Amino acid sequence: MLDTLNTHQREAVLHCAGPLMIVAGAGSGKTMVLTQKIAYLVRELGVYPDHILAITFTNKSAKEMLHRVTPLIDDSRRPFVGTFHAFCGAVLRRDMGYLGRPTSYVILDYADQLKLIKKIAAKFNLDDNKYPPAALLSGIDRQKNALIDPDRYPAQGSYDAILGSVYRQYQQELKTQNAVDFNDMIGLTVQLFQDFPEVLERYQDPYILVSGYE
Repeated sequence: MLDTLNTHQREAVLHCAGPLMIVAGAGSGKTMVLTQKIAYLVRELGVYPDHILAITFTNKSAKEMLHRVTPLIDDSRRPFVGTFHAFCGAVLRRDMGYLGRPTSYVILDYADQLKLIKKIAAKFNLDDNKYPPAALLSGIDRQKNALIDPDRYPAQGSYDAILGSVYRQYQQELKTQNAVDFNDMIGLTVQLFQDFPEVLERYQDPYILVSGYE
């Protein structure tokens, strides 16, 4: 199995004691290394496949990785191979009840988000030229990416005050509709892990592989 790898690739596959970061360019065989590492963990070290978490950035690369690794594992169980959002979605479908919210929910895409922002802007009688809905949504996205919720949004000027109000209403609307957006999927999972260590512990399997982390 390891005969097809070069020296550095083989070292990466065999390294299983502690964290390891690999810096490599496109086409250098990163996906192959991760695939072979999963197979090595299962076949040589006896790790249960469902104790391996492999995260990548795109559905395409996740599908490719799973396609490659499946024939190498003689086991009915499979490692989790998917994107960050897919992993967070799986966590929330199982455990979002800890946050007092239903584990079944709707995920809004960009068009749905923009439609909701326009509805809120109309409710607040905002001028679309002064407060373009797309710009408001972009501002909310920035706060969510920084894990800043509406109650902690710093209102340092009139525009920030308006954006903060829209943000709070937006989140309330999402909760009322039992909906989340893609940023919520990350943020709610972080909140879940921070507030409920017993939930985090269930997902802290010994082997977590991440492809394309930045």
